[in-house]
Amino acid sequence: MKAWLIHPDGRQKELELRVGDGLSIAHQHLGDITLDLTRVRYNGHVCTMVVDDMGHDKALPVNAVATAAYLAACIPGTTHQIRGPVVIFDQLLP
Repeated sequence: MKAWLIHPDGRQKELELRVGDGLSIAHQHLGDITLDLTRVRYNGHVCTMVVDDMGHDKALPVNAVATAAYLAACIPGTTHQIRGPVVIFDQLLP
């Protein structure tokens, strides 16, 4: 399984992990936050993205890459923005 840490400034880092490491990897890279998981379309695949659930309340910067992945999986007309760093996994987490 692979994952990508994507920062709001566009920097991306590929992460190698074992099956079952998903949420611990997300906490390791995003910190001790309230996680929210959502389905996204990234690199042509349906994947799971983990975000800081309080990103809007904390006024974190908009993450354009994560927002595009999110909107690609949403119904047309959705305008929600993803804020702060995210971790996107190359598959759906159970």
